[in-house]
Amino acid sequence: MMQADNPRQTTGGYLFQVEVLVEGASNALAMSSLMQALNHPKVKDFRITGGIERGNAIERHESAAAKTTSGKKNGAALPDISEKKLKFFERLKNEGKLVRLIVVKGKGVKLSIPCRILHFDSDLGTLTIYHVDEKKVYSFKLNEIDDIIE
Repeated sequence: MMQADNPRQTTGGYLFQVEVLVEGASNALAMSSLMQALNHPKVKDFRITGGIERGNAIERHESAAAKTTSGKKNGAALPDISEKKLKFFERLKNEGKLVRLIVVKGKGVKLSIPCRILHFDSDLGTLTIYHVDEKKVYSFKLNEIDDIIE
């Protein structure tokens, strides 16, 4: 005799790989909307492996980045990122490690932000983070970042 499945039986988790296009006024706002959608009780864990616009927008982004780095004016350049710093940001991003970012905004205002690193763009010199308390996504220029505490 066949028994009916027990509806109270717990099941394991399932891993899906998806690409999602989210509309927003900016990449940071779209990322914030995505984070809100993923912040669901049934979503146990997630990893965002990219965050740059898709399709033609990627080409425009790469083209703009190439022009910025090749068209330096009066010696003004993006911050020179050391290999050590690149590896540090990549490690924090890949581990999804919770860190405290100390940011200095205009007029010397200091912010202390508990966050996870989502994306580091060495070409543009920006760091995109997820603020774990506010559940929002922010992008900062490297010259605004005073310290990262693990």
